[in-house]
Amino acid sequence: MNKTIITSFLGPLTIEWSDRGLERVDIRLSEEDSLSLEKETHPEWLQNFLQELELYLEQGKAFQTWPKINESHWTDFQRQIYQTLFRTPPGKTLTYGEVAAACDRPLAARSVGAAMSRNRLPILIPCHRVVPASGKRGAYSGGEGPLSKQKLLNFERSFLQEASSFFSSSRET
Repeated sequence: MNKTIITSFLGPLTIEWSDRGLERVDIRLSEEDSLSLEKETHPEWLQNFLQELELYLEQGKAFQTWPKINESHWTDFQRQIYQTLFRTPPGKTLTYGEVAAACDRPLAARSVGAAMSRNRLPILIPCHRVVPASGKRGAYSGGEGPLSKQKLLNFERSFLQEASSFFSSSRET
């Protein structure tokens, strides 16, 4: 298993990868063993993923490309859930039930929650965008738990507000 560690507003992110693809993105709380991306050599598919990750972390841009991922431990339903979330734009939230319905399994909200708890690729597969029907924040297993989830949602919404403000002011002129 290979590791690359990058810094972000959430703290260090550890990206684990192998010949089979991405294995894990881990939001860590400590800065131990930070590595410089400039000093490492990565396969082209990983370089592309890291570029898209950088655009997300700096500008809130959605990922455009489904990278090479080791999906061998996923069920077909998990794959469907994760791909649905991948297509969910930054700043938008869905309930567990809405994700289940989008996957043609409207009664499987609890199964969606179970898949979220097994998501090894947060940010890329944005489980932070899934919230309970109650409208509360809900659980999150990355970094500082629900606090990290809220940081990610606030981060994404800040870019939506900037874009909205830009377009509002440009109409006024």
